[in-house]
Amino acid sequence: VPTLSQCSHRSQPVVLGLTLYGPWFLTGTVGGSVTHQCFYPITPSNKHDRKYWCKRASNGVCYTIVSTTGYVSKGHVGRVSLEDIPQNGTFMVTMTELESSDTGTYRCGIGSTNRDLYDVALQVTTASSRPRSPKFLSGTVGGSLSVRCHHDPQGSYETKYLCRWKAASCSLLLDLDGFVHESYKGRIRIASSDQEKGTYTVVMGPLREDDAGWYWCGPEAGTWSTRLL
Repeated sequence: VPTLSQCSHRSQPVVLGLTLYGPWFLTGTVGGSVTHQCFYPITPSNKHDRKYWCKRASNGVCYTIVSTTGYVSKGHVGRVSLEDIPQNGTFMVTMTELESSDTGTYRCGIGSTNRDLYDVALQVTTASSRPRSPKFLSGTVGGSLSVRCHHDPQGSYETKYLCRWKAASCSLLLDLDGFVHESYKGRIRIASSDQEKGTYTVVMGPLREDDAGWYWCGPEAGTWSTRLL
């Protein structure tokens, strides 16, 4: 399946049914910085336990980037810091001098195992291709909905597309060149495209319960994020 490693904007904090929670999505620019805040219940064990920030690899393993033990991974020395504020039940991770290769899926964690983790998608772009704010859409099972995607009408792009973020990558669902993901054939299409206005509209339906999630659309150089509820 073709994949596009694109991520969305910073969203509002979302409480999960786990110990840790916080924003799910971050975006930054090359050479810039991002700060991520993780929250946790103030319990005796949480106050004194190890806190860490790790990056998920393609094999599913989350490799520690920085932790409260003083560890910092080789590629991030001088570029990352972690501050634990146990009295407030939070810890802050700051990454500076961002590189394109920093794009990926990260996790906050407590303890020495992979318990109580949640994914945080970081997108690092050039300033000119920074994505815009997410749109929140809702639909009913069996119904349909349309997503209007935007791009610079003066821009030159290899393709324009819609993809779905899942398991640390964005799986391509369709593009303006005619590709449609096998599992979405008959349920998704490009309804219209207006190059002058820099827009195109994707229609999806009939909707299923498992269609809920995060989607991205736009030209290859930049994305708009959309969450289907």
